[in-house]
Amino acid sequence: MKTHHFIFLSLGFLTSSLVVANDEMLNRPVTLQSESILIDVLSVTLQHAIITSSAYQGSNPSLKRLAKQEISKRQQDLQRLHQLSKTQVPTLKSSTNLNNNDLNYQKSMLQNHARLIELAEFGSSLKLSNPIRRYLRSLSGDVTSELSILNNF
Repeated sequence: MKTHHFIFLSLGFLTSSLVVANDEMLNRPVTLQSESILIDVLSVTLQHAIITSSAYQGSNPSLKRLAKQEISKRQQDLQRLHQLSKTQVPTLKSSTNLNNNDLNYQKSMLQNHARLIELAEFGSSLKLSNPIRRYLRSLSGDVTSELSILNNF
């Protein structure tokens, strides 16, 4: 798929270092024009996955395991992203709303992972440093495999 540097994605771009975990932020339009904007948007999306997974208190044992793994993986991804971009890792705001609904968590994570894949795909059309380009390929591969697992619940 050919893309231009001005690509609108259904994802929120927040300038604050605090992020509230709600799916609305994944639906805000963003224009990807540079590596720094891509990094900010990736950071917000990774934070969403961490906070949403931390708030999940459902009953499905497989989803519980996935949520626990998701927190660990996305925290590592977030730290790696900010290490590569030489920026400070934002402080995460914990969710006060616990999510006991298995289906809502599954849908939220499907949406989150689809956005991460979309960002990696569209972001690859930007002029990126080699470390960020490699990071995107790795992240995309990781979340693609998780996306297929999420679809099978």
